Amino acid sequence: MLKIRNVKLFIDSWQLLWLRIRGAKLGKNVLAYGRFNWEGYPRLLKIGDNVTINEGVFINCRAGIFIGNNCHLSPGCQLQTGYLEFDTEVKKKIHKSNNISIGKSCWIASNAIVLGGIKMAENSILAAGGVLNSNTNPGEMWAGVPARLKKIQNG
Repeated sequence: MLKIRNVKLFIDSWQLLWLRIRGAKLGKNVLAYGRFNWEGYPRLLKIGDNVTINEGVFINCRAGIFIGNNCHLSPGCQLQTGYLEFDTEVKKKIHKSNNISIGKSCWIASNAIVLGGIKMAENSILAAGGVLNSNTNPGEMWAGVPARLKKIQNG
């Protein structure tokens, strides 16, 4: 007889299974704590080992998203590959998208947003509520709207 110790964790893992079925590449020990949302093309999503995805995370897979090993996506954070661009010649909004790359051991804190075209270098942190529209260097902490460099981590 199958015994499930943590029913909530078991139910949350169904979302990860559904992503795999739809073509996402998930590493070992990827955990979901609570419900998260995604849209777009899961086959463009690659998640490394030992990654945690928390309640309310939103992943927009209109372009490629790579999340490195040992990353943490805190509650309510967003990875937004899609955006609108206004074409002044035809006075029309055009839907566009750009890849996101998150290096190993990064932390995206609660309600922070990473925009398309961004590369977060390893060991980088995006503070709570920040909107990252610039690439980071290894070990940097960014905060604010738009996010600015606040601190360089030791080690």
